Amino acid sequence: MKPLNVCILMGGLSAEREVSLKSGQALLKACQSLGHSCQVIDVKGPDDLNTLLLDRPDVTLIALHGGFGEDGHVQAWLELHDLPYLGSCMKASAIAMDKQLTKQLWRSAGLPVLPDVCLTHLNQDVHMACTDLSYPLCVKPISDGSSIGVERVESSGELYPALERTLSLGSAALVEPWVEGIEFTVGMINHQALPVTRIEVSSGFYDFKSKYTSGLHRKHIPSGLGDAKELLIKSQALQACHALGVRHIARVDGLMNDQGEWFFLEINTLPGLTQDSLVPAAAQAMGISFEALVERLIDQV
Repeated sequence: MKPLNVCILMGGLSAEREVSLKSGQALLKACQSLGHSCQVIDVKGPDDLNTLLLDRPDVTLIALHGGFGEDGHVQAWLELHDLPYLGSCMKASAIAMDKQLTKQLWRSAGLPVLPDVCLTHLNQDVHMACTDLSYPLCVKPISDGSSIGVERVESSGELYPALERTLSLGSAALVEPWVEGIEFTVGMINHQALPVTRIEVSSGFYDFKSKYTSGLHRKHIPSGLGDAKELLIKSQALQACHALGVRHIARVDGLMNDQGEWFFLEINTLPGLTQDSLVPAAAQAMGISFEALVERLIDQV
């Protein structure tokens, strides 16, 4: 690949800012080792994007996580100014950021998802709305990532306070049955599914703390779920990506219950890209180094 002028967008103002900065620094190091000329922008608002118009890069790598960077706004701006970028288009990014809309499309495609209820305010009878769901329940923001704001609700008495806290984080809350079992994830690069990664946590579930604190989780690749199950999960994960129109890179997260049934929960169109992140770890298991992964991704833009 010839040397390119690469711009890396990182930082942002979401709760995932520190994760974004780590992804951005890892991308910077990889791009420099590949011989590319690099510019870094710590994005703290829409106006910071105007820097891209001064020295139009050959490709923009979006290392932003959470709102603004991952919800289609940055993608729309880049498309408006005809600037090539890594990651899904504006429409796919916006859809994928909405967990309920994502699940509706997956359900229509025949993919396994959990039943859910979406609540936007507390004036309605929340207990009546959730009457078809069995406790314990999972309450989470409809659009945040990294398991931010996810709560386990054991009884009806805990539901209203949990919804109140969740709605303080965003416009809507998604309520689903809580599934005990195995957490797994499937990365996708350039329409190729990576090995299924089984995630083991030391206690509780794979929340923000366990994701980003060393020693609180382990990645199992191969997953140990069996060849037949892994093959089907990978195939369905690719279908999940296609149903939303995502491209270049993504990560589909899911759960498997004690009966061996699995359900897809959400998709991340800008997954973490540190060398310890889930997608690079799965790529490494296939013999793809972090630098080679970055080179493959840039080559697709």
